[in-house]
Amino acid sequence: MKTSEIRPLKLANWKVSLLLIFLLGVLVPVGLAPLRADQQRQSKPLPLKVKLATAHLGDQEETLELPATVEAVQETQLFARGNGFVESYYADLGDQVRAGQLLARLQASELPSRLAQSQADVVQARADLHQAQSDVARARAALLQGQAEMVKARADVDQGRADLKQRQHEADFARRSDGRWQKLLEDGAVSIQEADQRRSSLLSSNASVDSARQRIEAASAQVRAAQARVHSLASEVGAARSRVESARARLNARQAEVDQVLAEIDHLNIRAPFDGVITERGLETGQLVEAGARKPLFRLARQDRLRVFVDVPQSSAGEIKAGQIAYIHAGGDRLPGVMARTARALDPVTRTLRSEIHLKSSLALAPGMHVQVELKVKRHPPVLVPTSSLLTRSDATLVATVQSGEIQLKPVTVGIDRGVEVEILSGLQPGQQVVATARDSLADGQKVETK
Repeated sequence: MKTSEIRPLKLANWKVSLLLIFLLGVLVPVGLAPLRADQQRQSKPLPLKVKLATAHLGDQEETLELPATVEAVQETQLFARGNGFVESYYADLGDQVRAGQLLARLQASELPSRLAQSQADVVQARADLHQAQSDVARARAALLQGQAEMVKARADVDQGRADLKQRQHEADFARRSDGRWQKLLEDGAVSIQEADQRRSSLLSSNASVDSARQRIEAASAQVRAAQARVHSLASEVGAARSRVESARARLNARQAEVDQVLAEIDHLNIRAPFDGVITERGLETGQLVEAGARKPLFRLARQDRLRVFVDVPQSSAGEIKAGQIAYIHAGGDRLPGVMARTARALDPVTRTLRSEIHLKSSLALAPGMHVQVELKVKRHPPVLVPTSSLLTRSDATLVATVQSGEIQLKPVTVGIDRGVEVEILSGLQPGQQVVATARDSLADGQKVETK
């Protein structure tokens, strides 16, 4: 090749190189600019887009729907109070029975013989009592007779004393007369015959006085004898009365034995204590039944009225009052009832108030059923937020509020879960904005944008 041909070729290559260098210097920075911008955007985090909800107050009147259990207003188990074999039973499962109705009869072979012996003992004790009462009557009659004789003897003594006094007056008069006539006889003023007549009158009067004294002594002896007899008869009456009391005590004891045997016989009869329905039968004919057995013979439930037990949460317990209307939901029916009573104290484990509702019997309800109870309660309006806004951490329950575009996590106290919404008892004010659907990755100070 010639030298003149080589130089133009080298010059052309040099110009091409300069052109390529120029193009690379201009185009490469322009092409890398979007890449650098994208890298810068990736290095700086973008604000998280969230949907907000506003915390608001709930209704002042709240409807509680709580699970509950239906029971009969009165229910009992019937057991045997004596030992025996089941002779027969007269009521079965599902039967409606009346108070006092005979449900079953047991049989004990030794009781009839014991009853016959006890009744014979009563007859003998009653005869002994009648005999003792007759002895008392005879003793009292004799005592009355003796008392009458004593009264008569005392009257004779009094009469004799009065007669003695009269005879003594007459004897004194006769003595004075005899003294005057004896003096007149000495003076010769009267005859001896007249003086002897006066002396004879004196002697007769003295004899009358002695006779009166003898009668008094005889009457006094009769009084003493009557007193002794009355005392003896009084003792006899007391002894007869003691025998009567002893006989009456024996009769009462024998009658108590009869009553005891009759009670044992009656214990073999199983009767309904109140009107109700037989909900369980636990005996068969010929079965041996023992008193104190753990298995009941019958279970009886009064079902003209029912009661429903419901446990009210602590947050609403203060609003539950006796007389309050409640509604029981069962099988599509909504039945009214009345709050009868509450326990007036919370269960320390569940923090609930046991409450009892009474209502009329219904075909839709039966003891043992599980139902829902509807209660209307008035309370301070709670703050409500979406249930999805709660964040559950190991140490607390939080909600994410948004202020000035940043997340602020607030610990809260949660009340009743209403499904879509949940009650916030403390930690949040109505009107505050919260993240409607909270994520576990949310943190304090995180930038967010609202959708």
